[in-house]
Amino acid sequence: MAGNNAALAGIFDEIADMLDLTGEIGYRVNAYRKVARVLRDLAEDVADLDAHDRLASVSGIGKSTAEKIREYLSSGKIQRREELAAKVPGTLLGLLEIRGMGPKKVAAAWKQLGVETVDDLKRAIDSGELAELPGMGAKSAEQIKRGLAFVEAAAGRVPLGLARPMAMILIEQVRAFSRVRRVEMAGSLRRGKETVGDVDILCVADAGSKVIKGE
Repeated sequence: MAGNNAALAGIFDEIADMLDLTGEIGYRVNAYRKVARVLRDLAEDVADLDAHDRLASVSGIGKSTAEKIREYLSSGKIQRREELAAKVPGTLLGLLEIRGMGPKKVAAAWKQLGVETVDDLKRAIDSGELAELPGMGAKSAEQIKRGLAFVEAAAGRVPLGLARPMAMILIEQVRAFSRVRRVEMAGSLRRGKETVGDVDILCVADAGSKVIKGE
C-alpha cells in the first residue's frame, strides 16, 4: 500500500472513530470507514491518481472525499479531522482497541467518569465506577480488565489504535517546523500491522539535521 494511501486511510479511520465517540449518525461513520478500506485496497498512490486527474475514477471516492484527499496532499492534514481532534482526546482512540471497549462504552466512560487514558480506565475499574455505568456491569468491567492485561502483556508492543494517535501527535509537532516539507507514518504504522513496537515517521525537510535538533 502506497504511503499516502496508508496515511489517509488512518486519518479517515480516525475521523470515523471520533464521530462514533461523539454520537454521530451511523451511516456517516460508516462512510468514512468505507473510504479507509478503499484506500487500503488501492494499489496506486492517490497522489499519482490526482496528478493524472483520475481520483474520481476510483469506486468509493466521491467529490467530497476527493477534496479531502487533495487537502491532505497539499497541506498534510484534513480540516475535518483537526476539528474533531480539538474536541476528542486522541488517547480515547487507543481505548477502542481494548477488548470489550466499543465506542459506546468508551464514550460513556469519557463523558461520565472523565476516563481519557489507560491509567484513568484502570482507576475506574479498580474503584468499581466503571461497572456501575448504565449498560456496563461487573461482567463487562471484568472483560475490559482482561483486555487491558492482554495489552500490557504484549512484550513492549501496543495495538495499532494506541500507537496511531501518538504518531499523529508527533507528526503534527514535526510538521510545525518551517523547514519540514512532508511528514508521514512509516514502518509497522504505515503497513497497518495489528501491533506496533516503535513509532516510525518519515520526514522530508530542508536542513534535516536542524530539524532533528528541534531547531
